[in-house]
Amino acid sequence: MKSIWIFFGVCIFWNTPMTAQLSGNEFTYTDLQTLCKTLGTEKTIVGLGESTHGTKEFTSIRAEVVKNLVTQYHYRAFILEADYAPCEKINQYLSTGNGDISSLLVDLRLWPWIHEDFLKLLIWLKDYNLQNPLQKVQFYGMDSQYSRIFATKDAILLQYPDWGRQLFEIVEGKEEPKVKITKLRSFDAQMVEGSDTIDLQRHYYVLCQINKLAQTISQNKNIRDENMARLVQLIQQQNGDGAKAMIWAHNSHISKQGTRVNEPTALGHHLAALYGKAYSAVGLEFLEGEFLAVDYENAKERALLTFSLHPTQTTLAAAIDFGGKDIRVVSCYDLRKKYYLNSIGAVYVAQPGKINSFYSKIEKDKEYDYLVVSPKSSAINVLPQYFNK
Repeated sequence: MKSIWIFFGVCIFWNTPMTAQLSGNEFTYTDLQTLCKTLGTEKTIVGLGESTHGTKEFTSIRAEVVKNLVTQYHYRAFILEADYAPCEKINQYLSTGNGDISSLLVDLRLWPWIHEDFLKLLIWLKDYNLQNPLQKVQFYGMDSQYSRIFATKDAILLQYPDWGRQLFEIVEGKEEPKVKITKLRSFDAQMVEGSDTIDLQRHYYVLCQINKLAQTISQNKNIRDENMARLVQLIQQQNGDGAKAMIWAHNSHISKQGTRVNEPTALGHHLAALYGKAYSAVGLEFLEGEFLAVDYENAKERALLTFSLHPTQTTLAAAIDFGGKDIRVVSCYDLRKKYYLNSIGAVYVAQPGKINSFYSKIEKDKEYDYLVVSPKSSAINVLPQYFNK
């Protein structure tokens, strides 16, 4: 186990109760259902985030939100920060109950979702679907990172011979990567025009090629979130007007954050532009505790370690008076100043100064509509099958 202590020179929130920063509309733990009612009755797409990929409490909190939105407010799509192809197999399990869900989770290749608590949520969704066959929740992946595994040329041509040849005429052309990406975006759009159906698999294959080309150019930081936003848009079109969807991803993706120096424009920014107030970004944050992450010093080996983060004096969580509550739900509309949130992804740097400091700034509701804040964090328990793959 490794630990990290992070200090800032300006102690702007130390011993400052959150009530001094809000207008009195803050929620308490007992009002979590009130938050769900707001999301359920006023929103169509809800982004459910997390400030670390390896915090157990974030899964527990979001699972309760998901169950509430599904059972009380008719949310019927669950969209995960993972590739579309392996998620389609999980969707079949959730619909029929057939298959080994632990193995299907391992096939995602993403340890943040291959753990005990997420497994429990999927089993709950499967049971719900079997008990409610006319109101099933569909499970989707919106990412396109693993083209070398799930979107090979041979597999595409086998499934779509004629269409696949058109695709690879663009991909293997002589133009610069940026030109090819522009052509592929147009190719993707043309598939929807004049068609009554949407083949998400074909769109996924196009986005995989865009993602692959983006790896060859320097200015590619926005491509991934653009791709995810596109697939969410297509899922919504396929499911019809008014369809309600939940997105499960890192805070940095579901955020409504626009263009910033050295940071990508978030998926949530694109969704807010597409759907306006029908989209809501709900970030999750914690004060202190342990979380799981890949050790930066052993990133090539994908070494997972439990790290400890101690409270800093500059995060929003440090400004909250939890009053013995398990969580606090904060309306970002009521924030009176800028704050920092923890922002820890799959890889963590225990030695300060090597890359970023793992914090993000927020100002009122520009990034999130609501924040669910836990006073503690504990590490997720990755399924043992992950280490045997």
